[in-house]
Amino acid sequence: ESKAVAVTAIIDTSESIPLSEQKKVEDFFRNIDPEKKERQDELGVITTARDAFVGKLPSANVLSVEANHPGKVDATDLAAGLRLAIAVAPKDAANRFVLVTDGNQTTGDLIAAANSAKALNIPVDVLPIKFEYAGEVLVDQLLAPAAAREGETMNVKIVLVASEATRGRVNLMLNGQT
Repeated sequence: ESKAVAVTAIIDTSESIPLSEQKKVEDFFRNIDPEKKERQDELGVITTARDAFVGKLPSANVLSVEANHPGKVDATDLAAGLRLAIAVAPKDAANRFVLVTDGNQTTGDLIAAANSAKALNIPVDVLPIKFEYAGEVLVDQLLAPAAAREGETMNVKIVLVASEATRGRVNLMLNGQT
């Protein structure tokens, strides 16, 4: 039985998280007291957005976390990050995962991936990233007919949700033209 603990940070680097918040994550890991780390303990880094990538394999030589992500950041697949962490988890250490995210998952089945980690007796901790956008406006629904004839006028309903009262402009385009 190994005394080493391999902690793998699975970091959500999608565009829903401001860069300033991602830097805070890096600072959090940088400021962990090295005196509390056993010599044989390991740290690894997985970044995830549309896809998951290994930033650093778990190793006793890893001393910092960088949230650099080489892929597309226009989606969030936390399950892919967790599955990749399971795949690279060292067999000769007790493993633990830290999922760092705002929780805005857009694809993947995180519950199934977490159940896989549970079946392997790998704990998954969550370090939530909390922040607010002032004046955020989101498209909640876009309702339009499934089909229309060329030249036909059709009604489109757009339902917006705002964090506070605001004014704005919506441009509806088809093939780049209004």
